[in-house]
Amino acid sequence: MALVKSILRTNKAARALAFLAAGALAVGCSDDDDGGRRNDAGQSMAGTDAGTPDANIQDAAIGLDGRADATADIAPQSDAPGDVLPPTMTVFTASLDEALPPEVAPGDCVLTPSQGYATVGPEGDKFGPTFLRCSTSNTFTLTLTGLPPHTSMNIEFLFAAIDSLDGTGAFPAGDFFGVYVDNVVVFKESFANAVATQIQTYNPPVGVELARRVDLGFSGPGGFYTDSAYNMGVDPAFRDIPHTGATAVLKFTLEGGGIQSLDDESWAIDNLRVTTGNTPRAR
Repeated sequence: MALVKSILRTNKAARALAFLAAGALAVGCSDDDDGGRRNDAGQSMAGTDAGTPDANIQDAAIGLDGRADATADIAPQSDAPGDVLPPTMTVFTASLDEALPPEVAPGDCVLTPSQGYATVGPEGDKFGPTFLRCSTSNTFTLTLTGLPPHTSMNIEFLFAAIDSLDGTGAFPAGDFFGVYVDNVVVFKESFANAVATQIQTYNPPVGVELARRVDLGFSGPGGFYTDSAYNMGVDPAFRDIPHTGATAVLKFTLEGGGIQSLDDESWAIDNLRVTTGNTPRAR
């Protein structure tokens, strides 16, 4: 009988200690709305041993009301490298002073000494000792492949209008310089050198015209044989051209009813450069 009483007293003492321990724990912890428990520091006690926070619970970002803590330091998500378009990149450049690059299909255009044009142009971008001279009606084609991701394209070049180009008129019936990207017209205007009364539809923006109806060699001097020069890369028509494809076919031609032989009129290109970017203008 004495043994039984001793056991009962031991059990009562154990239950009392358990009750006191539970009370202390209740004071140090509060229940969450979701049934979890937190200590005085606000750390979650759910799914833990010895008060160690569960590594899968972002306690610093969640308040007691279950909403995100506005002061939490949450790192922003970054775009994948493939989603970021590169900045402006040069995808083709040629001074056209030596052998033509493989991307060029010149037609009947040939590298020719530039004569008086060699002194014309802005500092650092003058016509070189040679340029690519073409007859009227000829098409010079530049084919580019493997272009980087982009949404726009810029074309820069110097343009030589040589000898008796006739502008827009009835005698002969017009000389129009055209530039096309993937068979879409980017530029098409008439150029006139022969006489001052001829109509030239091209009205160059400020900084484009380098020379107008002066003798720069070839079939001149005098008469109908004067020459003009233009820095076409300054013209907004050749800036921010909408384009996204991995390939591009650029065509340059001088066309119209006034086509005549090379010794009467011609045209040339020098310092050709193409860049891609991400600032397309409205179509």
